[in-house]
Amino acid sequence: MPNSYFQFKQFRIEQGQTAMKVTTEACLFGSLIETDNAKTILDIGTGTGLLALMLAQRSNAQIDAIELEVGAFEQAAANFSNSNWANRLNAINADAREFKGEALYDLIISNPPFFSDHQQGKEAAKNQAIHTNTLGFRELLDCIDRNLSKDGSAWVLLPEYEMSQFTEMATSKDLRVAKIINVYNRIGKPILRQIVQFNYSVDKTFNREIYIRDNGNDYIQDFVDLLKPYYLHL
Repeated sequence: MPNSYFQFKQFRIEQGQTAMKVTTEACLFGSLIETDNAKTILDIGTGTGLLALMLAQRSNAQIDAIELEVGAFEQAAANFSNSNWANRLNAINADAREFKGEALYDLIISNPPFFSDHQQGKEAAKNQAIHTNTLGFRELLDCIDRNLSKDGSAWVLLPEYEMSQFTEMATSKDLRVAKIINVYNRIGKPILRQIVQFNYSVDKTFNREIYIRDNGNDYIQDFVDLLKPYYLHL
């Protein structure tokens, strides 16, 4: 029987109560988000709390993490309380479609659900975690725009096609693309995910490519450098 947790160097993610488990691309996303001395961070749809914990490890920010699904919220809250940064992590059982923080945030992050037209399975929690039924792109953008400081930035992880849709919608909120990071599973393969940084005042868009593995099964050095502070065996 596999472990119900994922052990990192400085924290543990218990994930037995959550539909969506720790993934390689989510870990990579967490390692690439630039905190830029952010004092306040909002994690929309935190799930297990993975991204919030990764940013807590390398920043001094106060982090609010909202999650609608009760089981995932309770799991994230427990993961936060068992970490070294419990005093800076706040799990909130809330609907992103209605959430308004007490003040605007310097940084907002989200690894949102993205399936919309796919056949859904029998597990309601997993459907909620991966399908846009409860949090569509427009609702996510409304939440970002409602809570983001005008000098802040938002980081989002999505597949390439869904990111193109999301980016087009973002222009209606005057959000602009500051950085695009294309993530590939292996050299020569199609784009696995896109990581995009949005803000309200872009001078220039920067582009980057990240590969996870080479044509064998070894991690690329860039990936190793990014995840070494987190993964136990790197």
